[in-house]
Amino acid sequence: MTTREKLDCQEVQALAGAYALDAVTPLEAAAIREHLETCAGCRADVAQMVEVARALPLSVEATPPPAGLKQRILDAIAEDPADAAIVSLPGSMGAPEQTPRRSFWSSRAWPVLAAAALVAAVSVAGYAYNLQQAQPRVYTLHSTAAPTATGQLTYFPREHAAYLTLDKMPTAAAGRTYQMWLIRNGKPESVGTMQPDAAGEADVTLNKDLGGYQQFAVTDEPDGGSAQPTGAQVLSQGL
Repeated sequence: MTTREKLDCQEVQALAGAYALDAVTPLEAAAIREHLETCAGCRADVAQMVEVARALPLSVEATPPPAGLKQRILDAIAEDPADAAIVSLPGSMGAPEQTPRRSFWSSRAWPVLAAAALVAAVSVAGYAYNLQQAQPRVYTLHSTAAPTATGQLTYFPREHAAYLTLDKMPTAAAGRTYQMWLIRNGKPESVGTMQPDAAGEADVTLNKDLGGYQQFAVTDEPDGGSAQPTGAQVLSQGL
């Protein structure tokens, strides 16, 4: 009976891209899964590659392949030397039997190229994510309660802060103020009060990370604010 070779971390890392693309042999796949059962580091790396591999078809528009690409790939595979090792294993009668075994380091050309492309995709995906995190997110505020009012909430994820600008807000009644709220899972959290000037303009810096909140709202409250919203909602916007 042929025994499966155990892989170390370096070998699993070399095959991870091909494994994520289902471009390894059943023997290699089984050996990789066995290693992942006891190695958290490799398990995390392989999981990331699998997620990227699943997302790749959705990340670009379908375009026809360049002319001659298929033949170039087939030619590259044909030129790859088949340097399978010969392994001696004990036979049922005690005599050694020779079983050709594919080396983990002599992959076919296309899985190697595919795996290299996947590693590059992981790097590009990480760069794109970091770039996205650095970009401000702008939300435009409108109100049916105050039709003339407009506003803009600009969230800076990296700085964990937001900047609110309001225009043509109606003047709050005597003894009243406007209170701002962030809402997570239906629970509002106050982020302060503000009073627009005579022109209905206001500029407010919110030193608050908006990540995880689903909504931003402004309500009409008594001077000093309320522990929970009690007045009419003047502005509201999903995040």
